[in-house]
Amino acid sequence: MLKLLCLFLLAAIPLKAEPFDRAKLPIEAKVPMLFMIADYGDEALVLQEGAGTSLAAVTAHIDQLVSTKTIGGVLFKGKWTPTGLKERIRHLSALSATPLLFAQDLEWGLSMRHDGVIELPKALCIGAITDETLVQDWAEAIAKTAKEVGITLFLGPVADVNTNPKNPVIHDRSFGDNFHDVARKVGIVIRTLHKNGVATCVKHFPGHGNTSKDSHTDLPVIYSPMSALETIELVPFKEAMRNDVDCVMTAHIALPNTEGGHTPASLSSFWCQKILRNSLKFHDAGVVITDDLIMAGALSNTTCAEAAERAVMAGNDLCIISKNIEECFEAITTAVHSKKISEADIDTHIRRVANLQRRYHHSTEEPPFSLVEMLELSDRLYTHALTNVGEPCSFSPKTTLILQVGSTSLCPLIRSLVQVYPETSVVAMGRTPHPEEINGILRALCTKKELLVVLCDLERSPALSFGITPEVREGLQKIHTSGCTLRYVVFGSPYVIPLLPQPVCSALVAFEKTPGSERAVLRTLCGTFTPVGKLPVNIRHSKESSEN
Repeated sequence: MLKLLCLFLLAAIPLKAEPFDRAKLPIEAKVPMLFMIADYGDEALVLQEGAGTSLAAVTAHIDQLVSTKTIGGVLFKGKWTPTGLKERIRHLSALSATPLLFAQDLEWGLSMRHDGVIELPKALCIGAITDETLVQDWAEAIAKTAKEVGITLFLGPVADVNTNPKNPVIHDRSFGDNFHDVARKVGIVIRTLHKNGVATCVKHFPGHGNTSKDSHTDLPVIYSPMSALETIELVPFKEAMRNDVDCVMTAHIALPNTEGGHTPASLSSFWCQKILRNSLKFHDAGVVITDDLIMAGALSNTTCAEAAERAVMAGNDLCIISKNIEECFEAITTAVHSKKISEADIDTHIRRVANLQRRYHHSTEEPPFSLVEMLELSDRLYTHALTNVGEPCSFSPKTTLILQVGSTSLCPLIRSLVQVYPETSVVAMGRTPHPEEINGILRALCTKKELLVVLCDLERSPALSFGITPEVREGLQKIHTSGCTLRYVVFGSPYVIPLLPQPVCSALVAFEKTPGSERAVLRTLCGTFTPVGKLPVNIRHSKESSEN
């Protein structure tokens, strides 16, 4: 009978109902509004996260929840295609009696979660760009393509200041290690997305940049005192507030040298209310969102349902949850019935969520973003991010031997160089070169003055030394001590440079290995472009331990 009553009341709510209308619903109908549930694009992630027995089963479950509950929103996880996501959003919109928030992690555009799309640079690469107009163009492309597929809530920008070079989860998702630069770019992104009608969610409050653990698999601990956090980590979040950011995502990190103690910030009223709402003055309409509550950082000695209850009690308005969804609903409902959580607080949370739903409820029928425009923008961004460290990275085919490191299959950049300069000499080695390979390279250098080392198959993870193996390091050291001049092209993190034989006289940092970044490097080596990027991180001390 209660379920029938809830459905009747839901059917009576027009799409543009005022938020207070929902306060008339029974608590069982209100609680689902506090949740953003996960919908998956690929079965591998479903099984990896234990969200269900199959992709089909999860999809059917999400359909059932959306059609029978007042869900706050849907987060699209895993790999999708733009067409597939657009169709899925249309389907879910038709099932729901009320507007839904449709969210996705698109920190560097559709390529973060979609196959078959043009790649735009990640935040660290954008951090190297000094032309703020290009940063706006990057954010606008992300906004337009997100809106085109139906996304109403962009889970970004990342406001974390990456002060720990060994950070395993933020790293190239951050604009850099300078809080002023990070704050400035966070502001640009928020303003640009708002201009294009997409909601923003700054993350990961109060700052995940100085961690040495991944909150997906552990509870990271930051020992910085509150005074340090206020002068570094919180600065970009303050800038987000000044730009009327719609949402703030709380992080599953512990900061024991603050009043928050060892409780994850996402489950702490000190962080969610005292600091975020009271001290930073996050506006009353703003929505506080947890990071996914299935992450290990939130589940230290607790269950998903208990974490959800604690998150709401701490002051979060919206909880992201990928499994055990009904158990979470029941936990909050029981907490209200037992007076652990007041119904007035629930009404405040759903008012904020409903306001956000109504403000950003738009059609998926957006004009397509030109493929040519995207290609041109991708090339401009990668080109203007190129950064010289030390002397300019010059190339002369007659006096330079090219060494590709990481793969023995030549990358498109080197194949293109050989086409432009047929006299170019090239050798390649994998990640575990034999000493005789190094001797062969030394012999080949007898007729050359310089070695251009192209690091083309690097890893994103600092834990793996970015793919610079001991064998590669030893081989490069042997070449370095031979007296040959080494110049580097780094298709990866600038944190790679301190791992190379020192001193490094010349390195061209491309940040990522994509078609756009390879074309940018080719133009530079052919002498048609001079790099103008600025390193977004300090690499001088990056070899030193930053363990928390």
